[in-house]
Amino acid sequence: MRLHQILRARGIRGILLPPHQHSPDWEDFPWEEYAVVRIGRSLESPMTHLVASNQMANAMLAFSSMRKRGYRRIGFATGRFELCPSGHLFGAGWLAVQEMTAEEERVPSFKFMQYPMGERLIFFRQWLDEYRPDAILTDVGEVLDMLDQLGVKVPRDLGLAVTSVLDLDADSGINQHAEEIGRTGFGMLNSQINEGARGESEVLRQLLVQGAWVDGASLPCKNAP
Repeated sequence: MRLHQILRARGIRGILLPPHQHSPDWEDFPWEEYAVVRIGRSLESPMTHLVASNQMANAMLAFSSMRKRGYRRIGFATGRFELCPSGHLFGAGWLAVQEMTAEEERVPSFKFMQYPMGERLIFFRQWLDEYRPDAILTDVGEVLDMLDQLGVKVPRDLGLAVTSVLDLDADSGINQHAEEIGRTGFGMLNSQINEGARGESEVLRQLLVQGAWVDGASLPCKNAP
């Protein structure tokens, strides 16, 4: 493989794999000749140690932070078809906090991927009308624009927070500390190189980086004067 030849010629001993939208076809790449660490859970192979955002804890932090700011009917609008696959644990955290919420305040999650692309706005409107959330947490960058198309103004009509304030179109939500995740990944990779570890691992290590809540104009305190 050409990539392997280039890395070997340059004396590269470690590989840090960033998140991918789709898992590449690695063909017969010789992972056993390198120390390898994954960033995030989007890659199903190679099965190596990883560093990731603590998504489950971040979802619970987002929910509690939104509650502290006076919001009670909080909905989760997600672009993931399933709420808690291995690569996306915000949904798992969200389900956990819903179990601890009074039944009359629970809002079923809206999953955009369940609907055809051209009909998502229609079903999103129906969800808003039926469950009437006073705030939304989302991992979908287009939600703010969709709300605007529906005549729903943020934050006048409802509050909006996002799972990553660095990547999505709202200023309230979670800072996943991407730089710290990358720094921790390099540290883990360096440790693997020094230990002489190579290839896939039988026992996987996962280092999770806790996010932080960020206040912004898209989700003001409801009780503010």
